[in-house]
Amino acid sequence: MGTEVTRSNSVLVLNAGSSTLKFATYADDRLIGHGVVGVENGTQEAVAAMLAKVDVQHAALVAHRVVHGGVNFIEPTIVTTKVTEELERIVGLAPLHQKPAVEVMKTMASMLPMTTQVACFDTSFHSTLPMSEKRLPIPRHFFDQGIRRYGFHGLSYQSIAKQLTHISERAAKGKTIVCHLGSGSSLCGLVNLQSRYTTMGLTPLDGLMMGTRSGRIDPGFVFYLLNQGQSVAEIEQLLNKQSGLVGVSQISGDMKTLLASSAEAAAEAVDMYCRSVAKEIGSAMVVLEGIDAIVFTAGIGENCPSVRQKIVDCLRFLGISLDSDSNLQNRLTLHSGNSRAQVFCIPTDEQQVIRELVEPFLSKK
Repeated sequence: MGTEVTRSNSVLVLNAGSSTLKFATYADDRLIGHGVVGVENGTQEAVAAMLAKVDVQHAALVAHRVVHGGVNFIEPTIVTTKVTEELERIVGLAPLHQKPAVEVMKTMASMLPMTTQVACFDTSFHSTLPMSEKRLPIPRHFFDQGIRRYGFHGLSYQSIAKQLTHISERAAKGKTIVCHLGSGSSLCGLVNLQSRYTTMGLTPLDGLMMGTRSGRIDPGFVFYLLNQGQSVAEIEQLLNKQSGLVGVSQISGDMKTLLASSAEAAAEAVDMYCRSVAKEIGSAMVVLEGIDAIVFTAGIGENCPSVRQKIVDCLRFLGISLDSDSNLQNRLTLHSGNSRAQVFCIPTDEQQVIRELVEPFLSKK
């Protein structure tokens, strides 16, 4: 049976990815339905399948998660033809997510032309990065062309920032490092809940080792592959879909699968991943000039106690430690009584953040 969305203040939130289209429906702030459909048969069929599950004829608006806002999009923005054209121009900066999101916007516009659509951007949260973090170590004129560190997973970080105000005054007002660990992984260093450091850069390929993405590597490797005759498309496929956990293990990019495996390559992939996170926590501490709290979130961060333990074990020299029982049970508070920094496990809710971001557009209707 489909989910009815009939109230004038109702919102449909869409999150388009390379393989799925996730949806959630809200009346006021109340979640009344959610689900996921595959996109293997194309965007139009995915949207049609989603609309068969959700009645949005009377929805006030449709809100989209968009990974990359580029230079021009900082605030939630009403989707127009001009907006989709601008977002299409930067598809190459986030190919796994940007293209599907734009295609879904266009399809929704053709199927429901009278329904307002609003785009919310992952990059927006990182607009507070200091210039020394935004700039890349390349000639200055590239910055004026939009070549800079943007950072991603911003809607997730915004969700954690909001929750921290109710969980820990020290974490909310201090120096907190949030570890968004999932198939895509990144870190964000917060000071007073504002982004001051993040691991992803111009694209979501930078930073931590991930499920299928390489994360930060020597750029000379790309030149090597080009000189070996590989095409740009082949290299993009290699670094985005054949590297990271799946590349090192040659088994899977799924952390739970690797943790259950007895293969040496699986253990090596997990160890590399955890060390990658710990090293970036160290880098974030340099920028933040200290640490008050660490937050683990997203699929791996919320559900893999052994990964959290391995990461924090790398930080023992800093006096940071976990309570073993709390960690094994995925409790909210994970740190031991004598830990020098607080450690939390907090589920993220990007859809709810998007619903809150589009509230001003509802009041105008």
